[in-house]
Amino acid sequence: MVDAFESAARPPDAVIDAEAREAISTIVGLQTGDGGFPFGSRNRESVPYNSVHVAHGLVVARDNGYVVPESTYNGA
Repeated sequence: MVDAFESAARPPDAVIDAEAREAISTIVGLQTGDGGFPFGSRNRESVPYNSVHVAHGLVVARDNGYVVPESTYNGA
């Protein structure tokens, strides 16, 4: 998607890649015991609306070569 925007302000691919990996790591840490994802922090109840969007994002990330832990992916 980022490739659709040709801009001098576009970060280098390495920066985009690092930020994507960091975001995935953060998301993995938010997953609750029921496999869902809450608003804001892990110690909250999961929200189905969030969980659907996060699960889709994990599929897209994995399809684009990013590592998503198997337990997170299967639990989502």
